[in-house]
Amino acid sequence: MKDVLDVNNPGEAEHVIVDDGSTDGTPEPYSAIESDTQVSVHLHATNQGKGAAIRTAARAATGNYLIM
Repeated sequence: MKDVLDVNNPGEAEHVIVDDGSTDGTPEPYSAIESDTQVSVHLHATNQGKGAAIRTAARAATGNYLIM
């Protein structure tokens, strides 16, 4: 995950991560990057499906362009 952040210059891109209720340990590495100002992490307590994850990401994004 850190490799993705290293590609961009600070302030050039925003990374919105939505975890849709994972139970397999997927969220564990988030704590290492959540202090990065380019990253916002959003966790769903239960699985709500891909559409819900996309809506959460779209609401959280603050930039002019959005790529999913």
